[in-house]
Amino acid sequence: MKKLKVTLIGESKVGKTSLINQYVNNKFEEEYFMTIGNDKLIKEIEINENKVRLEIWDTIGQKDLRSANKIFMKNTDIALIVYDITKKKSFINLNEFYKELINMNERDKMIIGIAANKSDLYENTEVNKEEGEEYAKNINALFFESTAMEHENVVNIFEELIKAYIDKFDLKEKKQINSLNNNDNQFDMIKTCENNNDHYEYIEENIPNYKDKKCCFALKCNIL
Repeated sequence: MKKLKVTLIGESKVGKTSLINQYVNNKFEEEYFMTIGNDKLIKEIEINENKVRLEIWDTIGQKDLRSANKIFMKNTDIALIVYDITKKKSFINLNEFYKELINMNERDKMIIGIAANKSDLYENTEVNKEEGEEYAKNINALFFESTAMEHENVVNIFEELIKAYIDKFDLKEKKQINSLNNNDNQFDMIKTCENNNDHYEYIEENIPNYKDKKCCFALKCNIL
């Protein structure tokens, strides 16, 4: 089973805990409780024929307590940076959270999403959708709108981020394996030419850049 660490970060009261509770427990708490520690919830799912065990971390949003977040941000596979569309400050401070995240992780080993939360309060918005989309584009992140209160788009956010991770990193791994297999086939073809001049044309047509191959079989065939 594939294990993925998912970390939610962002200002206090933007709805990180609510998004997690809706996704994991399918419930929304009307009363606000400030996150004073870094909490972890577990959820196991199957997606695209992959069984995945998620460790979903809820981090502290208050600036004077955020130093504790750094250690919990380490080894993040998927990060969701959340802001409240009714609070401009939570959007302005996104980059601060982004910098903290990439200081603790290698950017090219993560999938990052931006969640414009509380879309049910759109009439009170201080941040329009285009601003959020532009910021996400600038840091090569996926953009989502959500509302934990009405469960809108919550499951989709997590599933799209997981799919993006699987597509990016599993596909890369498969390509590496295929590349190795192709190399093995090329070396097998080179072997067949040993002491057999009839195979030169076949090798030239079927082995890309065969003249660059530095292998003993090629040397024996005098094709370098």
